Amino acid sequence: MKPRKGQFKFNSPVTLSHDYTGDNNNVDINATHLGKPVGNMWLDYPDENGQRRVNSIRVKKPYRGKGVGKSMWNLAKSEGMSPKHSTNQTESGKAWAKKVGD
Repeated sequence: MKPRKGQFKFNSPVTLSHDYTGDNNNVDINATHLGKPVGNMWLDYPDENGQRRVNSIRVKKPYRGKGVGKSMWNLAKSEGMSPKHSTNQTESGKAWAKKVGD
């Protein structure tokens, strides 16, 4: 996928991209800022309903709360990946899922 720029609270853009791995079953979404990785979301293979569970999401501390995680979630939705929140979450994961919705 051609990287695209998201709307973030930075002077320069954060770029999002994604790759399919493991016979197109899993998805790795990456966020970079000034060419350096700042976030990653891993989506599992589609379930029987075609939804992909968020296996993990990580955003580096200086970038948290600035829309990076939500933008990766929105990219997954806009690309038809049908993301869904995991039921196995950390406390910060629960807070993020509540903030993002869906």
